[in-house]
Amino acid sequence: MNEQPDFADLLNHALTAQDRSAAWLAARLRVDRSTVTRWATGTTKPGNIAVVFRLCDLLDLSDTARQQMLSAAGVVYRDGRPPTVDRPDLAVQPLQPAEVSADRSAPTALAEQLPIVDSQKLFGVSSKIEEITGYLDEPSNHPIVSIHGIGGIGKSAVANQAVRDWLKSTPQIAGVVWISAKQEAITPTGPVAVGAHIDGEALLNELGLKLALDAVVRVPRAQKVALLATKLRATPFLVIIDNLETVAEFQLIVPELYRLVQPSRFLLTSREHVDLPRVTPIMLEELDGPSSVALIEHVAVNLNVTHVQPEAIYHLVGGNPLALHLTVGLMEWMPPNKVLESITKGSASDIYRYIYLSSWSILSDEEKALLFAIQRAGDQADWRWLAMMTDFSSETMMSGLQRLMRLSLVQPRRDSDSRRYFAIHRLTSTFLRTEVLGWKSVDGSSRVGSSLP
Repeated sequence: MNEQPDFADLLNHALTAQDRSAAWLAARLRVDRSTVTRWATGTTKPGNIAVVFRLCDLLDLSDTARQQMLSAAGVVYRDGRPPTVDRPDLAVQPLQPAEVSADRSAPTALAEQLPIVDSQKLFGVSSKIEEITGYLDEPSNHPIVSIHGIGGIGKSAVANQAVRDWLKSTPQIAGVVWISAKQEAITPTGPVAVGAHIDGEALLNELGLKLALDAVVRVPRAQKVALLATKLRATPFLVIIDNLETVAEFQLIVPELYRLVQPSRFLLTSREHVDLPRVTPIMLEELDGPSSVALIEHVAVNLNVTHVQPEAIYHLVGGNPLALHLTVGLMEWMPPNKVLESITKGSASDIYRYIYLSSWSILSDEEKALLFAIQRAGDQADWRWLAMMTDFSSETMMSGLQRLMRLSLVQPRRDSDSRRYFAIHRLTSTFLRTEVLGWKSVDGSSRVGSSLP
């Protein structure tokens, strides 16, 4: 007689086959990640039949695999007949809202819904973070908070850290939803979105899916808002919409958010100041001198770069964190004085162009190809996509990405499902599109693989 497959083994196999993590499954089942971990280690099994069926749907199991999973969980599943239960402890009733949100109340579980940024340390923004967390505590007075500032100033990083700090106070919310209005990461199955913008309707669809309101995607826009309101006006959530300026109709989106707030609240990031009623603005400005110097010294220590002249860098480059990262990153590969000399040749308005030109000139062909592969994928791509697009060996990929990261041209990221990917800043993407792609010969052949003159 064949031994009945173990539930934990079946679950782990299904997660691996779908390239999914325990965090991904927990978020969609709306249970704590530790609960899924206990299932995966064989410590416990799901205690509700509704969870088992939802789990099978999420993992897109075949009929055979579904029957095995249900059987291992204690559900007797026969074709043409309703399922029966052979575990006395397995509840049959649907999940109730209290059960759904109970495990998600822990700050650590809520923080798992945020993008994970490796080795991140912020400088000079503690007062802004405190201001944001204070506003998040007052949804009746500040239902929508908008962080705005120029590119490279650190809006997404500040929003991420502010939410993490706020969650430590154990606020009474049911969940956290993070939505990026720019293109998502690309995988070998193809691009998630191919346009430069995600429109307002698509944003509402994504919010609905992340709130487990699948019906949102099948109804007209006005009904989408109404459906979302039934949940967000009844249960408190924090929704973060990052890079709102990439929403083609953001002036229409924000008023729609009014119908979704209280007790839920929204945190936005945007290059543009969202000057609308009931939106509390937070402006991020360039770092001051001491904070810039501290950031420069921190990056230099991490990269083991000496003789960086922090004050000289600040006076030349200013207090934009991205520009400072890029400048110090260059100094790992070029003498610091040469870096400063090359940047000095440009005017203040061209500072990014000269920094990027200097960085581009020291890249290998493989490193340039990796940058373009990420840029063409919508500024974010995972390892498998890059391997497929470049056909490089693992060693070449690893060494190239490591150097690009040390130059601050590429940032390692993990999404809320704990999947790792590589991203480039939109200023980097703009440089590749406007500067590098312009260096093509008349006959159409590209010179992007060659060094700058």
